Amino acid sequence: MNWSAAFWRRRWSLRRCRQRWGRRPMAANSQAVISAPHSRDWCIKAGPRLKILGSLLLLLGIMALLGWCLALLKDPATLPITKIRVQGVLVHLDENRLRRAVVEKANQGFFGVDIDAVKRRVEQLPWVAQASVRRIWPDTLGVEVVEQKPLARWAKGGLVNEAGQIFKPVTTRYPSWLPLFSGPEDMLGVMGEQYRQDSALLASIGLGIREVQMNSRRALTLYLKLPSNESIELVLGRKQIQVRLQRFIAVYKKLLGAHAAEIARVDLRYSNGMAVQWNKTLKQQIDKGGE
Repeated sequence: MNWSAAFWRRRWSLRRCRQRWGRRPMAANSQAVISAPHSRDWCIKAGPRLKILGSLLLLLGIMALLGWCLALLKDPATLPITKIRVQGVLVHLDENRLRRAVVEKANQGFFGVDIDAVKRRVEQLPWVAQASVRRIWPDTLGVEVVEQKPLARWAKGGLVNEAGQIFKPVTTRYPSWLPLFSGPEDMLGVMGEQYRQDSALLASIGLGIREVQMNSRRALTLYLKLPSNESIELVLGRKQIQVRLQRFIAVYKKLLGAHAAEIARVDLRYSNGMAVQWNKTLKQQIDKGGE
């Protein structure tokens, strides 16, 4: 009997609860069931936007990481330059001075160093004609140098290289064995080429060139060096220089060579001949003989 009374009391309580609250719980449940499809539709529509946003955030993260890495690599303390490797034949250039010039521009680390700036600084050194600079992992700069090759001394100060360019090494004395060039600066290239051609021809008769003079009209005069260290002034003028020089060489072999030390000047500005001026010693001997 007790269990039967309890059953009916519970059933009555449930009926009163339903009468009091109606179907509100069911309404809530049904609202939840109805709202679920709307949530799913929103997720479907927002999916592409979320992917784009995620990609942008990832890209920003990668860019920030790359920026940090670049800043780290450019930091001179990260990979400092500790070694300088010099290549090239150095005859006149002081290697210690070369290294100091490199150090001046190589203080930004392995990745931060300005290779072009180092190259320009090295090529400012007086005896440097050309330089190339490269990085050698992980802490070295390789510097290859081509020295200037002097062809002549310049009358107004400095030296002339094989390209006809003037350079001025820091020195008070230049090699005395180099010929002297005198003339307009814009004629140095022409003078250099003429010097090389004429030197080869004159070497066949044992003569060298001590000085090359060229005026603004491009008229050429050579001062020849004899084995006895005497000089002969050779006036070639502006025209047919090689023909005139060949004429002098032919006559020198036959006649003038035996009296070369007595010759002061030879003027070759004639169509088929030359004028020879003897030095004072020979002139005095001739005058005394005539007496």
